[in-house]
Amino acid sequence: MNVDQEGGNDVAGVAISATVNVVDTDTRAYIGAGAKLNADTSNANGSQSVHVAAGSDFYHLEVAGTLAGGVVGVSPAADVTVLDNTTEAYIGSGAATVVNAKDDVTVEAHAREDILLIAFGIAGGVVGIGGAVNVLTIDNTTTAHIGANAHVSAGGDAVVYATDDTDLVTISGALAGGFVGVAGAVTVTLLDSDTNAISDPTRGSTAPAAMPAPTQIKAYSSLHPMTLR
Repeated sequence: MNVDQEGGNDVAGVAISATVNVVDTDTRAYIGAGAKLNADTSNANGSQSVHVAAGSDFYHLEVAGTLAGGVVGVSPAADVTVLDNTTEAYIGSGAATVVNAKDDVTVEAHAREDILLIAFGIAGGVVGIGGAVNVLTIDNTTTAHIGANAHVSAGGDAVVYATDDTDLVTISGALAGGFVGVAGAVTVTLLDSDTNAISDPTRGSTAPAAMPAPTQIKAYSSLHPMTLR
């Protein structure tokens, strides 16, 4: 959460404020290449399952505000946030990788972002200049995958599922008064979202039950923007 508020007043006042955040998150769950999990299921319970799941939940509140007044008041403020978010779940590649289950095999990666940006500028007096800027850059990569040539056998469902859900609310406003009043508020958002569900298992004679029906391979990305001025 960032709260950035500045004011300039009296005869001559200048107040400058800036905040820069760089956030890099990596969330991974995996079965490594060459691993053998439940290689022999002959005596396994019928409910035996394998679940590989990674989840990321990011919340960010950013407020940039200025108040300028007096005879001459100048008060700019800026908030910049850069988010790089990677969420990944996978089963490693290679013929030496063996994952078996009497019931289900699931590989899931889920990411969620909740973001609220508020920018406001207020200016008054003889000469008042106030401005606020919010800049947000989001780069999301969400991936669920089964590596090439991995031997994956499921007696029930085989699921590869990736989701990315972003809720974005931006609120900006400006108020100017007095003899000369200039106020402005700007919010800039750049979003790059890459969501993938990938399965590339072997289907050779050594793994006749690899990824049987029903197989579900799903990727879902959603953005819910709301802007208030």
